[in-house]
Amino acid sequence: RRRAPAEPAALQALAHGSLLAKLEKGLALAFTQEGSSQPLVLHTEPHPDDIVLSYLPFVVREQELHPGLTQHHFAVLTSGFRSVSNAYLQARLEQDVLPFLQTARFEALWTQGALGCPCRPPAPGEADPRLACPHRQDEVNTLLDGLAGSSPVLRSEARARRLLHGMVHHVAGLRAQCPAPEARAQLEGAVRAALAHLTTAYPGAPNTGLVQALKTYIR
Repeated sequence: RRRAPAEPAALQALAHGSLLAKLEKGLALAFTQEGSSQPLVLHTEPHPDDIVLSYLPFVVREQELHPGLTQHHFAVLTSGFRSVSNAYLQARLEQDVLPFLQTARFEALWTQGALGCPCRPPAPGEADPRLACPHRQDEVNTLLDGLAGSSPVLRSEARARRLLHGMVHHVAGLRAQCPAPEARAQLEGAVRAALAHLTTAYPGAPNTGLVQALKTYIR
């Protein structure tokens, strides 16, 4: 049955009351008395960075001030790859990845196996294997140094490493062969294949699995 149209003021009051009730319910969980059952909070987000960019610092602070008072679980509902355009990914492959493949820096990282380090998320109760990888930390630090120092070279390297790392883990069998010469040829072939798709696909066209994975890594 259709509802009668409501006045804007009534809709505003309804939305205000609903949001206030949710906030009060959350505060009630935060101030649960010690000794009672530990509340479990499930946070959902449609994209991988929604919670990080909004209220995650408040959750971390609550855990530091009241450790063990609540449990928090996070669920990311989509990869967010649709928010990355074909043109942007094409520019990153042409301007960052292809030039980086010709540098001595890439040769050194490839020889060290830096692009094949763990990328899987941790299993329940397991420490995150990505945090223990010095190559992943170096990749992040390269980006941060590039931002802090306004260095286009470092920023470009960090972007290239992120995409190449994604390719190594997405292309079947590539990580197991890294850093063999045939694996490098396969990696370069994957870059060319992604570019071939991007240059012919119209905006909004279904992407290949590789292109979807690369857009996810960018997001």
